[in-house]
Amino acid sequence: MGETPETIRVMSVDDHPLLREGIAALIAVQKDMTLVAEASDGREAIKKFRLHRPDVTLMDLQMPDMGGIDVSPIVVLLIIYFLERFIAYYIYPNVL
Repeated sequence: MGETPETIRVMSVDDHPLLREGIAALIAVQKDMTLVAEASDGREAIKKFRLHRPDVTLMDLQMPDMGGIDVSPIVVLLIIYFLERFIAYYIYPNVL
């Protein structure tokens, strides 16, 4: 699926491949979303976040090595960014 300015760019982070596959399948059928990256731990998530700059990151909090709690500063920034974009989109849908 191609990206448009309205497309929500998602990254999935979980140490269970089956869960990542399920999330990928759900996102694949959404017209306004695209999966831009997947990671299996927090360290990989940081690298892929810097590379892909997703709008939303779905992250498991408990993973081996470095979990979502350890990466919380990035998660907080993502939540703030997503909420601002989400709210702005519904207030001004033709502008964003």
